Amino acid sequence: MVEWRSILWVILAYTLITVVVTYPVAFRLRSALAGAPDQDALQHLWISWWTEKALLDLGTSPAQASYLYYPDGTYHPMLWVTPYPQVVALPLQLLFGQVVAYNLHLLLSFVLTGLTTYLLCYYLTRNKSASFIGGLVFAFFPNRLSHATAHLAQVVTYFFPLYALYLIKLLCCHTPSPKVGGGPGWVPERGGWREGRGGGWRNAWLCGILLALSMLVNIVHVAYFILPFTALLILYRIAVGKLREGEKGSLPSKRVKLGRLQIAPAGFAIQRPGGGLQIRREQECGRAKLTGSPLHIVAAFAFAAMLTAPFLLPFAWRSLSGQLSYLHMAGTVDYSADLSGFFTPALSHPVWGRWPSFRTWAAAVIGRGNTLESTVYLGVVALLLAGWGARRRWREARFWFILGLVALLLSLGPVLKIGGLQTSLPLPYALLQRLPFYKWGRIPGRANETIVLPLAVLASLGIASLLEPLRRLRKPSQGWLITVLSVLILFDCVVAWPFPAMEASVPGFYQRMAQEPGDFAVLDLPQWPIWLREASNRAMYYQTVHQHKIVGGYVWRLPEGLEGGMKALQELVLPPVTEDMIPRSSPEEALQALNRYHIRYVILHKEVWTAEEDAETLAALGRLLGEPFYDDQRLAAFLVPEIEIGGKEEGLLALSYGWYQVEDADGHPARWLKDEGILYVHRLTKGRYRLRFAAYPFREPRHLQVTVNGQAVADFEVANWQEFVTPSFTLAKGQNDIVFRVAEGCEVPAEVEAGSKDRRCLSVLFQRIELLAADGDSG
Repeated sequence: MVEWRSILWVILAYTLITVVVTYPVAFRLRSALAGAPDQDALQHLWISWWTEKALLDLGTSPAQASYLYYPDGTYHPMLWVTPYPQVVALPLQLLFGQVVAYNLHLLLSFVLTGLTTYLLCYYLTRNKSASFIGGLVFAFFPNRLSHATAHLAQVVTYFFPLYALYLIKLLCCHTPSPKVGGGPGWVPERGGWREGRGGGWRNAWLCGILLALSMLVNIVHVAYFILPFTALLILYRIAVGKLREGEKGSLPSKRVKLGRLQIAPAGFAIQRPGGGLQIRREQECGRAKLTGSPLHIVAAFAFAAMLTAPFLLPFAWRSLSGQLSYLHMAGTVDYSADLSGFFTPALSHPVWGRWPSFRTWAAAVIGRGNTLESTVYLGVVALLLAGWGARRRWREARFWFILGLVALLLSLGPVLKIGGLQTSLPLPYALLQRLPFYKWGRIPGRANETIVLPLAVLASLGIASLLEPLRRLRKPSQGWLITVLSVLILFDCVVAWPFPAMEASVPGFYQRMAQEPGDFAVLDLPQWPIWLREASNRAMYYQTVHQHKIVGGYVWRLPEGLEGGMKALQELVLPPVTEDMIPRSSPEEALQALNRYHIRYVILHKEVWTAEEDAETLAALGRLLGEPFYDDQRLAAFLVPEIEIGGKEEGLLALSYGWYQVEDADGHPARWLKDEGILYVHRLTKGRYRLRFAAYPFREPRHLQVTVNGQAVADFEVANWQEFVTPSFTLAKGQNDIVFRVAEGCEVPAEVEAGSKDRRCLSVLFQRIELLAADGDSG
């Protein structure tokens, strides 16, 4: 039995361990934010802030990201497809503010994950000490601790053990316990309560609720935990049933077990002897019923589908219709687990990380990719305990052992990596990644959580086996053994200590900015290259204070059709030093455009670019905007002078990747095109235009295709230096993509010209690209 007193002691123990492992977070709830400085923790904080603002202040869906990517905004379904972490944090935010709420939720996730895993393990082992170790393994495993420094949604895992528990109860038993007293449902027994005939439906509803909550934490968990666990458990139960049907007699003498479960449990019963709440495992299912009722099982999944449909169906429909192609990113192999990584502690381990030989090895295994994703260490102590549990209680451990192996294979990704080296051996994930959910994630290593949950169960079985002889010998307390093992497990699994935390202080002018009336925006630099996310992370964090729209931003992925405007606005205030083949704004034109776009502040976030680039940027902004009104080690803030807006809107131009550096050609700036490149044009209004440019082919005539926003506009043959003018076309409000594509592709001069050392791949050389108003349109 698990009494309230025992549960309270477990909660207290996990709380104290959490405070120690995450030190100093609990002592700096308001002054510091848990997580690596300037990394993705700031994005998750922003998501919580935006959910509150969208729902309570603006009365709109958080998926409408109107305060990012100014002036266009966007619909970003990832912001509302899995709303649980931000919705559950709302009361804490309203009471204590963003930073405290984030820190508390992170800390509570460790305690609650430990507690729910404890309940699962106790259900399977009926051993409190063993269950405590199981909860410790799953709550503090290295991959989870690593993600806790940046990815809050990845560590909100406390529903998963409960879902596993109730799915086991649902699949393995629906035969009711003998009734005591009156009608169906909860029936009294000696002053307490136990499950009666309504228990099957109760388990179904609880399983459905827990499944829905688990699915609404993070879409990644659906692919890497929920689907594998659910499918494998169902298949396992079917296989067990088939085996039993083939055996002679009504029932075999041996029983298939899941933990302490024989054939199928009826679940927890709750009693109140003497007023204390107790949770105990219900008696075994009747011998004639080997699996749960199909009706109850279907009802549970249908209930979960009904609860999650408002969030998941719009997301799935957009994905299937091709609107979410930007979610499919490369890098799956980089974010897959290295087989050696399961036996390699974290690179930042506070003890092992001090040894040069270890760091060299760990850097090869972990450090070549994203260390948050590549830290997949399982822990020597947990593995030894799990191995002992599997050996001593194989029939009880069999399902969990199979689940762990399947998850391990899944986490290895599409090809095998060993010791930091990629092999050519294909793995099942190469086929699996073609399926929905797996298309949306490129991070197979996150299946580590589905390895460690069965590892925790197996470790608890191992502890239970170790403690049985001591119990038979009537030894006093085994607390000393549990204490020693707990310390060894925590030392083995720690990723970094002290736990990373960043200062939560905000420059005072942001509070003053929040009081300023009017609808204006803030341009934070750098915006480009788009992978410099430290600046956008800081900008979004400061936005939670100043509450105004910002140019750019980055959450989950960058939606299509936004990067051009971000780059164009950056180059508006920081034009290239040299002349280019596209027109650049003069200082007067730049100030006109900033006022036309209602951008009131320009903020440079330092130490993202190099120190030299920061100095050059400060000088350029000073020439355009005057001296900064705020300047410290982290940022410099400029106020945009207000001037009268006159003249026509010309639009903001920028170039994508695919163009080589500016060079001189016959006294004019020019750029070589690889085989495809984009000219971004951002406008505040719609207009009709033509495009004029000069072009010259590399070596031989080439066919140049021009499209505008996906619509074919012109097809030219470029045979020598020639000026081209396209037919008129419409430029929409917002970002427009003018794509130049060479049908024959490009060639490398060093491969086709004798004596050339040029390794660029060249197709067409461009000069003097300009937009011309068409049909008398003034822009």
